[in-house]
Order: sequence, then structure tokens, then C-alpha cells
Amino acid sequence: DKVQISALLEAQRAVGGTIKRGDLVGVYMSFDPFDLDDAGQPAEAPAEPDPAALDAFGAPAPEATDAASDDESASALPEGTPNVSRLEFRNVLVTNVQTTSTPVTADEDDDEEPTIAQVSGTQYVVTLALSPEQSERFVFATEFGEIWLSLDPASVDDDGTRPVTLSNVFRVVQ
Repeated sequence: DKVQISALLEAQRAVGGTIKRGDLVGVYMSFDPFDLDDAGQPAEAPAEPDPAALDAFGAPAPEATDAASDDESASALPEGTPNVSRLEFRNVLVTNVQTTSTPVTADEDDDEEPTIAQVSGTQYVVTLALSPEQSERFVFATEFGEIWLSLDPASVDDDGTRPVTLSNVFRVVQ
């Protein structure tokens, strides 16, 4: 019931590059502000369905809408959003981790079999097992926001997590 999906992450976004296959991670999503004007609105209004076609399938005819109420609700929307970050998914299985850097090996002059002295890099391709719905949100965040991963042992409680914005990142004591 899971799909595997990968993202290229900088080391600091992938727990300093310490995550490995089999780990459970938390997935945080962060977004810069965006303009809500025309957000989610189609480029042009959809055509009214043909009542005869609806009638043929036994579907009810659409009710008339009040264009003025649509304009009022659209103008009630805020102009933009704040920066926001949130722990969105918990206990996500890491199925693979690859570095984009070539591993450092011991000197080839040694008679012994060369051994890898270091497997580290600055960027990692991390593959996660997510539900199809989660994978859509994950892809959206990698395209239009930022992803951070945390090691997420099952013993950690997530009570009190919420979307974090500048207005609530600091608590003022009165």
C-alpha cells in the first residue's frame, strides 16, 4: 500500500547525512509565502454542463449560483500566506539512501583490498515509502517548498506539533 519516492536533499536536511536504509523518519515541510490571488482558480470558468446530457444519466440539473456571493468570498481571502513549517508525516520508512559524492577509499598502493574509509557527501538521494496521497504532498513540497527529515524513533511523542509561522515561533510571556 506504499509507493517509493525519492528526493535530492542537502546533508543538513537529511539528518547530516546520517540516515540509512531501514530508519524511520519524520518529514517536515516548509513553504515561503505565496500570493493567494487567483490561487486554485481555473484560467477560465468551466462551461455549464448540458442539461440534456445530465438528464440522460439521471443527474440533477445544477442550481443557479449567485455571482455576487462568489466575488464577496474571493475578496475575503487574505492577500498572501506567512512562511510556514510543519511536521507532516511520522514514522516514514527509508528504503534507500545514496550520496551524490564518490566515496573516499584508502590508498590503492596498499596490497590489501581497498576499503571505503568514508561514505559521506553534501547531497543525498533519499527514498521513502509513502502512501500515494502522502507522495503527492511530498512531491509538491519538494517542487515548491523545502523538505527536512528527522530521525523519528517510535518513542518520541508528537503532541503539541502544529504549523509554525513567524507569529507563533516565539512565545511571549506576559
